[in-house]
Amino acid sequence: MTNSGSSRAFIDSLRDEHHYFRSLLDIGREQQVLLKKGGRSDLGILQQVLQYLAEYPEDYHHPREDLLFDRLRALDPDSESALDALLTGHEAIHRESNRLYFTVMRLNNGERISRDRLARDLEQFIDAYEQHMLDEDDGIFLRATEMLADADWAALDDELEEIEDPLFGTRVRRRYRRLANYLEARLGVARNDFAAAEFLTLSALLDGVLTVSDLGINLGFVLRDKAGQTWRENLAAARDTVDSASLPGLAGLPLKMADNAFRNMRGGMRESGELIRRAAEDLRTPYTMRMDALKNILREDWVK
Repeated sequence: MTNSGSSRAFIDSLRDEHHYFRSLLDIGREQQVLLKKGGRSDLGILQQVLQYLAEYPEDYHHPREDLLFDRLRALDPDSESALDALLTGHEAIHRESNRLYFTVMRLNNGERISRDRLARDLEQFIDAYEQHMLDEDDGIFLRATEMLADADWAALDDELEEIEDPLFGTRVRRRYRRLANYLEARLGVARNDFAAAEFLTLSALLDGVLTVSDLGINLGFVLRDKAGQTWRENLAAARDTVDSASLPGLAGLPLKMADNAFRNMRGGMRESGELIRRAAEDLRTPYTMRMDALKNILREDWVK
């Protein structure tokens, strides 16, 4: 019925929380792999991950989804089987996250527990959790935006009191401080990886620009301005994350070379539709590569 701002805000908030949960599941999977291979796993971090996944989704995230599902069920009987499966999934997620949390806590307290069995259970739990969120993001959430009216979204906002996220909210609760520090450290590594990806894509873009320049293709002033703006934005992002001492003289050099290439492109040029299409693809490719790199690093599907 509608795709109003109210529907987008409600669904976006649920999807944002899914992104948070995925970042924790990634940590859980890393620890699961270490357990499986007999490596040195951080059971303290794993315990905090499972504690959060047992508490916050059950206290706030799933109740909001359940309210959404109830309204959709009344409007769209065809969604009933999918909604039933998701509600069953909520119960299974809560049950398994609690069980795994207490299992890891007992292991941390010195009890003899099979690490191989724990690794298998963790793998199954993480796989099921990720599939559950995918079914919601790509299925029932889209259906809800089609079926619910503005009044439905407004009522949903009023039905459940908002609570502060104990880990990703404005104030981290004491029991999650170590996990918060762990996440922050991972983000620092991701920033460095992102910077490296930026310079790789800048290099690829420069190669494409110089090739097009040599061919004498006139892409026009509009494309030049857009590419120049993208170039400057990429450089600004890279400068924020790369230590200039480690890459002396690099900042500003690609932009200067690109400007020279674009100036050469503007005189005595001939038209070629196929070559222009290929050049435009080359100019878009680095941006796509950069976004894909970010998705792989941070697992943030909101980057589009």
